[in-house]
Amino acid sequence: MIKRLPLLLSSLVISIGLVAISAGCDSSQAIATVTARAAGTNAINMTLSPAPIGSAQSSTQSVTLAAVPIGSMTNLPAGATADSMVTALPATVSASTVSVSTVSASTVSASTASMGTVSAVTQVVGAPAVGSLAATSAATFQTTPLGGFTSIPSNVPGLSATPTPGSTAIATVAATVVATFQTTPIGGVTNAPTSGIALSTGSATGAATLNATATATSAATLSLNAGVLAPQNTAAPQTATQAATLSAAVTAALVRDDTRWFSDAVMYSVFVRSFRDSNGDGIGDLQGVIDGLDYIQSLGANTIWLLPVFKSPSYHGYDTSDYYTVNPDYGTNDDLIRLIRAVHQRHMHILLDYVVNHTSDQHPYFKDALGNPASQYADYYTWLNKDHTQYATFASVKNMPTLNYDSPKTRQFAIDIALHWMDPLGSGDLSAGVDGYRCDVATGPPHDFWAQLRAAMTAKNPHSLLLGEIWVSIAKTIQSYLNGDQFDAAFDFPLYTALGGNQDKDGDGALAGTSPALIGGVVRSATKLYAPDAHLVRFTNNHDTNRVLSDVNGDMARARAAAVFELTVPETPVLYYGEELGMKGDKGGAPWYDAYRREPLPWYASLKGSGQTNWFAPSDANNKPNSGVSVEEEAAKPDSLLMLYRTLGTLRANNSAFHNQYDLPILSGSQRDLYLLRDWDASSLFITVINFSKSAITWTPGDVTTINGVRYTMESGTPTLSQGITTDGTNWIVQPAGYAVFRAAALF
Repeated sequence: MIKRLPLLLSSLVISIGLVAISAGCDSSQAIATVTARAAGTNAINMTLSPAPIGSAQSSTQSVTLAAVPIGSMTNLPAGATADSMVTALPATVSASTVSVSTVSASTVSASTASMGTVSAVTQVVGAPAVGSLAATSAATFQTTPLGGFTSIPSNVPGLSATPTPGSTAIATVAATVVATFQTTPIGGVTNAPTSGIALSTGSATGAATLNATATATSAATLSLNAGVLAPQNTAAPQTATQAATLSAAVTAALVRDDTRWFSDAVMYSVFVRSFRDSNGDGIGDLQGVIDGLDYIQSLGANTIWLLPVFKSPSYHGYDTSDYYTVNPDYGTNDDLIRLIRAVHQRHMHILLDYVVNHTSDQHPYFKDALGNPASQYADYYTWLNKDHTQYATFASVKNMPTLNYDSPKTRQFAIDIALHWMDPLGSGDLSAGVDGYRCDVATGPPHDFWAQLRAAMTAKNPHSLLLGEIWVSIAKTIQSYLNGDQFDAAFDFPLYTALGGNQDKDGDGALAGTSPALIGGVVRSATKLYAPDAHLVRFTNNHDTNRVLSDVNGDMARARAAAVFELTVPETPVLYYGEELGMKGDKGGAPWYDAYRREPLPWYASLKGSGQTNWFAPSDANNKPNSGVSVEEEAAKPDSLLMLYRTLGTLRANNSAFHNQYDLPILSGSQRDLYLLRDWDASSLFITVINFSKSAITWTPGDVTTINGVRYTMESGTPTLSQGITTDGTNWIVQPAGYAVFRAAALF
């Protein structure tokens, strides 16, 4: 997770930030972005949907609003401290104090606010300012703390009095038109009303310290329901202290502590066909995966991602013809359930590849609908002519027709598939079901479908996880899928682009020495960009890219440095089967193409023996017999790449610092290309240094062992792990592809 938030209602505080209005805003815009956090933790975001103008309002007792400086809080909730909650930024506040009088049942009786733009409101500890406030003039306010308009200001561009079709709203206020000039929780009032909104007993989300009989003020009624904050009575008339209602999607996704297990995950990606063969036919199978679980765990991996395992006419399985039947090459449905149970018995998790952007052209629904507009499955696909003989496809591949998500039937079809494999026996025994899905081509189906699927899966199993393949290089696009209502996790493709460059070329990324400073910048930016409960999955190669050792042009020292990076990096790493051995893999020519990146895992030096797969063995294969790259050969060598992966996996699994807090100090001058990461918890600190550049770098550590006033001391004068690094007593000289992992203990 980008930020971790154990939700403690007794110390919950909520603050808002609004951004400047622009012309052309519409009724779908959110009213505000809300940041909730508990004492001593980082923030968690949710979004308030706009409340329609003219919606029913019930009167309330008169409430006095305190005049407070813009950018400050009225009072902290009981039990909170300024350091752990919100820090004011008075230097950035340019407007004056809001002086309102009394909120009656209709409008603010004092003069309306008339001032400039506030450039910043609050700074949440560990996160950037959440936005800016835009002040308005000559507006009549509703009796809501956020100040929703009952009449349309004439001087605000982009608003219209035209009702939204199907709605009784006069207009919907966009985020920046609704101006509140206190950074109290969701614009909460100082004195709580004697009636109106009640929160769960013991909660304190109001701006003031509440006495025993007072009720808290909030922008929506919230209660704690199965560990998730959810609105109450959102369909009921608004009271004077409600500023907005929470959307249903936000309700389901506000806090997802149930997927916290993924924060500690190390994933292992298995292409079943190439992994391990249990019956001697040369093709990997599900029993082979069961037989290989000890090996997978030896790497420190605790979560398995199976590439497609369902019936398909292709070797790779990304064109599914039957979502309810395991590929006969791999075994049976019972074999899959046995594998799932075996994984769970080891306290591991398992994800299946979920390929619902498209199907195979051999799927019975497509075969029935092709050339048959009257087919009951006609609207499952996207047709390009009235005769239904031309159709949209994925990547212009004719045998992968894309599904039509404008059809409710298609959506239910896809949701039913996911729910089935979460409980394949239909008995409610989730130990027989998968823990979630890696969603192929997640940019294909629309956002609201993923929200539907997420809600359905959460209802089935609150611990289930959705991981999206959002293959774009622009992080903001990935962010749009990780705002809480769709995906729990996404692959960090911007980081992969920095590490590996073009997935079909070798030697053009930071791992090979090109622009290594990009790595730290991408990792740092993620801490500010993504929602705090979002998970990022980080990788150096996968089944669609050239393998690491090929990408670094066979340089084993750089492959080792890549391993250190991957298994110390913040968030969730995923290993692609065989990378731990140094398997090579460049995309090949027709007709096999990516098969050269998915070659059989070499269990033996000779590539022969019990369990060895051999389904793909062309003369120009990347991996040859007796090359030194096999489990047999490397398990016997303490300094092999395999043994380094096992050492790193154990180090990560046994030290909570790698799952806690981290930073990447910014280096300058001759040290700017050095990757420097600090991971820490209350008792220990790990410092990882890697030189991905092509020149030696002299590193002067400085005071890297003091964090937030806590002093850590090095446990020894030498690194826990190292390669290509020496010291003169003051400085460290890090050679190209050199690395070191230092360990320090806290001084108490």
